[in-house]
Amino acid sequence: DADLILPEQVSLFALRHNYIRFLIEQGVRLNDIELLCGYIAPAELRHFRQFKAKSTIELAEVRTNYPFLDEGV
Repeated sequence: DADLILPEQVSLFALRHNYIRFLIEQGVRLNDIELLCGYIAPAELRHFRQFKAKSTIELAEVRTNYPFLDEGV
């Protein structure tokens, strides 16, 4: 339906990983990620420590809708 070139390469893991990174880049603290996404294994959480936001934000400020399209479209 989405006309993906290689839809078999899109996994739930990849979608979840990208969404968590989207949250971190907004400034969501790692401690708060589980409140939004559910349990994250410690090994996976360590992986996300490499992504840093410029500042942190409160949960009430988080944009939870992943931006699928450019805002100008």
